Amino acid sequence: MKDLIDRFLSEMLAQGRSARTASTYRSGLYRFANEIGKPLGKLRSRDIQEWLMGLSGIGPCRRHNIRCALSSFFAWCRRWEYLPADKDIMFQVSTIKRPEKVMPWLSKAEVRKVVEKGCSKALKGFLKRKARALIKFLALTSMRLNEALSLRWNHIHYDKGYIDYTMKGGKQDIYALDNQLVELLKDYREKYDHWQRMAQRKKLNSTVECAKYDYVFPARTGKKWRHAYDAIRQAGKAVGVRIHPHMLRHSFAQWYIEDKGRIEGLQVLMGHKRISTTQGYYHQHLNLKKRARKAVKFNI
Repeated sequence: MKDLIDRFLSEMLAQGRSARTASTYRSGLYRFANEIGKPLGKLRSRDIQEWLMGLSGIGPCRRHNIRCALSSFFAWCRRWEYLPADKDIMFQVSTIKRPEKVMPWLSKAEVRKVVEKGCSKALKGFLKRKARALIKFLALTSMRLNEALSLRWNHIHYDKGYIDYTMKGGKQDIYALDNQLVELLKDYREKYDHWQRMAQRKKLNSTVECAKYDYVFPARTGKKWRHAYDAIRQAGKAVGVRIHPHMLRHSFAQWYIEDKGRIEGLQVLMGHKRISTTQGYYHQHLNLKKRARKAVKFNI
């Protein structure tokens, strides 16, 4: 059965489905193949339902994902005649009511507090300056952490006014530079070059490695900075602000909405494929206003 599962997943990817969806389907289908104990030709609806009811240690969303994977897989098997059309494998994927997802975000004052005080208290040396620049960069661009950490200096084109970067999923895109971003990056580059000169005087290998990989926000070894998440968390903890890098992306969206920006503009800036994803931020913003309005008790 695993050979068929691999073919099914390969066709999914070829049709443009995301690698993340394929990975989610793969884990569920492999678990099914390992635990069901019967070949595909001898399966019945009852066997599948009993297996689904016996699943333990997973939440309703994960269970729903497994049902979707099975439904799609069996439909694909019928289409390619690995299963007879009249074979008794029929079950419905019931919809689940997901709890309303609240996207945590920070105010501009909280971000400034983390940048100005938190980084100074929790971090030292160039690490402090690098964390400050990264937090500001994430808050001003709404980039995901991995997108920012993958940036190289040759991706920044000051003369043409844009950054070219690799988005989530491997797609290439550009981000427009404004005066604030240019000032931030040039100021950070001065500190970066100073750190490199100090490392060179101490005859450390980091100068060679940084030149080799050319990352904007490198680790001390010059490779991709793997502990950026922890550095940002520590800076927030030092001043009593709960923060993680993706909160800065949510914060950017909330600030944009508060400034009455158009939804199409936010979709482009955040790199969303579907506008329905961007609408989630507007929906949350409206819910926040509704809850605030309910707190009003006075009448006129």
